Amino acid sequence: MPNSKKLILDFEEDNDVDSDSIAVSYYNFDTGVTYTQNGSAQMTAASTYKLPLNMYMYDLIAKGKSPKTPNLLLPAPVTLMITGS
Repeated sequence: MPNSKKLILDFEEDNDVDSDSIAVSYYNFDTGVTYTQNGSAQMTAASTYKLPLNMYMYDLIAKGKSPKTPNLLLPAPVTLMITGS
């Protein structure tokens, strides 16, 4: 987890992000290690399409398809979630 925490802190610094303006939670199912930043803060949810989009990308990877392909065509519902958010 120390590397993940460093990644988050580096991202905040590199992008001039106020650490109080975001909330992050991490849980490793294999080790039980957790990390939370502003876990009890109430915030408005943003980009709620991310869960289904990540699930779609996970499915592509599991099927042996690379989501890094420049010609990857997303199904219309996924594209609509992205453009409509």
